[in-house]
Amino acid sequence: MLENYKNLATVGYQLFKPSLISWLEQEESRTVQRGDFQASEWKVQLKTKELALRQDVLGEPTSSGIQMIGSH
Repeated sequence: MLENYKNLATVGYQLFKPSLISWLEQEESRTVQRGDFQASEWKVQLKTKELALRQDVLGEPTSSGIQMIGSH
């Protein structure tokens, strides 16, 4: 429905904008915003896990300068 409305508006056929169309557009933008946030959140989680593995397995220094030694 939203796509049909956008197509009609593109060719110049626009009498009025129903409230349902406005609501659908808002939901579409919220979904996109949530999607971006979730993707960046995943990147942070993956980076954190990667650093934790490096510190545990390789004994690399942490950001505080304390070196962790992996227990095997």
